[in-house]
Amino acid sequence: MLRDTAFGKEVVGHLSHGPGWQLGLSLWRHVSFGLAGFARPGPINPATFKVPVPDGGTYRGKETLELRSDGSVIGGFVAPYYDFRRVPLSFEIPVLVGFAGFGFYLHGDDRKVPDDRRVSDWLRFAGATTVFPGCSA
Repeated sequence: MLRDTAFGKEVVGHLSHGPGWQLGLSLWRHVSFGLAGFARPGPINPATFKVPVPDGGTYRGKETLELRSDGSVIGGFVAPYYDFRRVPLSFEIPVLVGFAGFGFYLHGDDRKVPDDRRVSDWLRFAGATTVFPGCSA
């Protein structure tokens, strides 16, 4: 289900799957530095989300669009941590600074637009291209 927010569309009640990775070094026994990222690729998350075409319009004869979602994050991190010596437990506060992009897209035959415009122009009219707060594709 999609819900409107101040930043665009938000997926509600959906669990996504995707790979994540982290590569770094621990220095001074209390801080880690490195690179990290994760992705939410559309091909391994085949769920679709129905969005009505605004203003009662249609797209290829349909009043609703079925969209898929994907995105990724990559960046550098610093993570101060503390190891509790008496128990096998540690506490870490990672902070990632980098780039992120998430969005919705038409899939299958719906990617063939009925005129010469780009697919992203059709998605934009549906209000479905919120990539990151304040940005659009």
